[in-house]
Amino acid sequence: MGNSNALAKKAAAGIDDLRVITQVHDEELNMLWWVFGAYSNDAKKSFKDLTGSEACLLVGKELSDVTELTPGPVAVGALIHRALANVKDAPSKTSIQKAVSATSLKWRDAVIKDDHALQDICPLHDALLLSTHTKSSDDWLSTFESTHGIAPKSELEPTKLANQFYTESMLIRVCELAKRG
Repeated sequence: MGNSNALAKKAAAGIDDLRVITQVHDEELNMLWWVFGAYSNDAKKSFKDLTGSEACLLVGKELSDVTELTPGPVAVGALIHRALANVKDAPSKTSIQKAVSATSLKWRDAVIKDDHALQDICPLHDALLLSTHTKSSDDWLSTFESTHGIAPKSELEPTKLANQFYTESMLIRVCELAKRG
């Protein structure tokens, strides 16, 4: 009887391992379909029809949408690079200000939760939040720079901006899940 219990436990553990492996593979496949489909679900248009600056935030956010397992794939940088390669006329550099300004107010409102407590460590999400609370499109820049010590007009690679937004989105999701218990 002892041998059959041990065998049953090993079989159950093996089945659990296969379940996790299948879940990882399903997630990777969903990510690849999204990248190679080259279509923004949020903007409802092809990646090639996005502006380069707009794509940075959309790609980071949408990749986090198809990420179910935390902390996400090891190859997240490669997925972001490939998704941004589909953007027509993508700039070699962009800024936080250009990326925020390129997104619609409707999209920013949908993405940002006014009460997110992580604004100090999620500067791109805070930039979106600040931009939704100002009269002029540039009124948020000085508040952002004084809060985060980051010049919103400084240029950086689009992949770095998209990766940062992805990471922030994943962190916010994990914290929301932890709150729910």
